[in-house]
Amino acid sequence: MWNRPFIQLWLVQFFSSMGDWVLRMSLVYFIYRLTGKDPQAVAMVTISEYAPVFLFAMLAGVFVDRWNRKKMLAFSNLARALFTLCLFITYFWASTWIVYGVAFFTAIGSLFTRPSVMALIPLLVSKENLPRANGFIQTNDNAFIILGPLLASAIFYWLGAYASFLLVMLSFLGAFLIAMMLPTEEEKMREWETSSDASFKTWARQMVRDMTGELREGIRFVSQENTLKVLLLTGSILGLGGGALNVLSVVYVTREMGLRAENLAWFTSSQGIAMLSLSILVASLKRNLHPLHMVTLGLLLLSGGIFGIAGFESLWAVLGCFFVLGIGNALANIGMVTLVQLKTEDRMRGRVNSLYHPAMMAGMLISAGLTGFLTEFLSIRTIFAGAAVIIMFSSLPGIWLRVMEKKQITGTAGG
Repeated sequence: MWNRPFIQLWLVQFFSSMGDWVLRMSLVYFIYRLTGKDPQAVAMVTISEYAPVFLFAMLAGVFVDRWNRKKMLAFSNLARALFTLCLFITYFWASTWIVYGVAFFTAIGSLFTRPSVMALIPLLVSKENLPRANGFIQTNDNAFIILGPLLASAIFYWLGAYASFLLVMLSFLGAFLIAMMLPTEEEKMREWETSSDASFKTWARQMVRDMTGELREGIRFVSQENTLKVLLLTGSILGLGGGALNVLSVVYVTREMGLRAENLAWFTSSQGIAMLSLSILVASLKRNLHPLHMVTLGLLLLSGGIFGIAGFESLWAVLGCFFVLGIGNALANIGMVTLVQLKTEDRMRGRVNSLYHPAMMAGMLISAGLTGFLTEFLSIRTIFAGAAVIIMFSSLPGIWLRVMEKKQITGTAGG
């Protein structure tokens, strides 16, 4: 598993995750300060981040399957660095729409980054090492759930917002440079070829036709595989429950806990420590856990953690609930990614991976939009309790699928 290309891929994900998390937290702090602590402005930033995933993720998956994944990974990070540069305009013109726009377009760039990484992993490690490799890759995201908020908070409040934005740019540029060093596999990383005498109009028409056909093929592939259909449903329900927590975390910390906005970093870092620890544990296990068990247990822990956040008032109890949230998040993520990789052939992985993001983001968009409205009528704790119930229901499809699998195995053995 520890070959040079895999380590390079991990480094690309490392710098990409650093940029993602520092940017995400910096934008929340920036818009919260710019608008005088308006929760609806925070909701708008969240919607700006989620909308591209819902609108374009399936299309991005087609590109990932057809184009050179190395170049896709590299130039998506370069594009995000350039979009982040636009935030410096707010030094002269403090417009919330610039913030929303950067959140939107950097999210588009991330649509090409993660599917490319997930599609490349099975090409670089053996099938039996997939759960450990996914756990190792997951440590990047989890490490920056800890480090990202702390780093963003420290730089934002000590050196200023623009120092945070500079760090984000350098992180994405680092990911771009390392991605360009990845080896090219001609059979695995394909590019469209067009004849030199073909007109642009003909080429564009063929491209649209091919992409539409391949997108339909991806949807058909998912519809014929029970495990993938269950994961799609699970992700949709999970997104519906999870959006509220993403939007209201900073508001919860300031209003319910009576702390300053930058103290959100400690709660997020508690979650990140749990995710990092769990990912390292999964990556080091010699015996693989059943990925469906990981998903189900993870979702139940997520639900329990949010219930605790809604109910407890003690600082240490809430920090503990964020820790439980992190364990659940890591289990569910690693389990879902592994199931998709095991159930999907290589040529379809980009499209299949990208189908899950719109499903989850559709739920999150609905949740984020409703949350900003519901804060006018309901308390934050009530909204969180409702989100916990929804996430609890998201575990039911996985439980049903596991029961069906066991019945099938029993029936085969009996026959």
